[in-house]
Amino acid sequence: MEKEITEEMGNTNGNPIASAFTEGNNEMPVRKWKSKYEVAIPDGRYANGRVKYKRELADTEEEAFSREQELLRELKRFNSNLLNRGEAEKPKILFRDVATKWLKRKKFEVAYKTWERYDTIVKYHILPIFGKRHILDIDEDEIMEYFLGNKNCGTTLQQHHTILKGIFKLAKSDVMKDIKRPRKNNTEINCIKDPFELARFVSSIKNSVLFLPVYIAATTGMRLSEIAGLRWKDVNLETGYITVNRSLHWKKEGEKREWYVKETKNGSSRRTIKISAKDVNLLQEHKEKNMVTGEDFVCVNAEGNPLAKDSISSNFKARALARGYNISFHSLRHSHATILIQYYKKSINAVSKRLGHASIVTTLAIYASVIPREDEDIAETMGEIMENI
Repeated sequence: MEKEITEEMGNTNGNPIASAFTEGNNEMPVRKWKSKYEVAIPDGRYANGRVKYKRELADTEEEAFSREQELLRELKRFNSNLLNRGEAEKPKILFRDVATKWLKRKKFEVAYKTWERYDTIVKYHILPIFGKRHILDIDEDEIMEYFLGNKNCGTTLQQHHTILKGIFKLAKSDVMKDIKRPRKNNTEINCIKDPFELARFVSSIKNSVLFLPVYIAATTGMRLSEIAGLRWKDVNLETGYITVNRSLHWKKEGEKREWYVKETKNGSSRRTIKISAKDVNLLQEHKEKNMVTGEDFVCVNAEGNPLAKDSISSNFKARALARGYNISFHSLRHSHATILIQYYKKSINAVSKRLGHASIVTTLAIYASVIPREDEDIAETMGEIMENI
């Protein structure tokens, strides 16, 4: 007659089925129990982690040892089948398939320009490395190697991190949980920092279709997309104010390319900007010369169409290089802010509002290197005090 008994034993680590032969539990001797001989084999764990044992009783010691060997062989077969079944059931989903699904979802969750950036990073950077791999086979070390071997700047790698985290989360993988987001690069702002030099640069492209958007960027600090979306009804030439409440972007669907207008980047980006009498006169002359109505865009290209960021940016870059400046169109926004802060000592709060930053913290983070240090002012003050000693 056989009897099964399950009892609580000492705590061990790991899966009792997989580790029964490494923890020495299978070497527990056959022992006499009353008039029978007892055999004990690991049989799972309790909720608190303690090992459960399956016990059987045999009539003789010889039968007990024989039964012990049978049970151990059964346990090995069960463990082997469990592992093989786990491999077979492990979903073989390609990384590229999950990435494609993630991109489709993101298209409805973020701004088109942001999605376009994600799409470019996935196609030209991430898929060539991980695309053909089964996503659940990719481990933490491989992802770390991807970041360490990537020559993009820290700010760009933050986008790579966001994308990878989203893709692996969609695949229900936690491989990204311990991989920290890369830090931004602390690079010096590349722009024209002298007001008179900036004026000469803007004047040098006066007879170009670029002149008006460049002039507006330099004098208001507006983004290129905001300038492209600016309509004459947003410009009050009587009071000298420009209202910024929209931005213009381009998208490509197949071979067709079209523009669309959307609200500004954030709530703070919707703002009014005071312009000078000189600015008003220049805009008035341009409006009268081109005989435009209140619904037309302020800045257009040679064909009369809204400005396209890629063509304006490349055209500007070429003209700037020809004049000895390695700057982008966005550098004009940095020039505007840098000159106000560093040269004219305007308050950070006023500059932040003029730029349309969501928070003054953003302004401080971007322009920390050009903000006059209070410690230097204190040193000069103390120097004046002690001058007569």
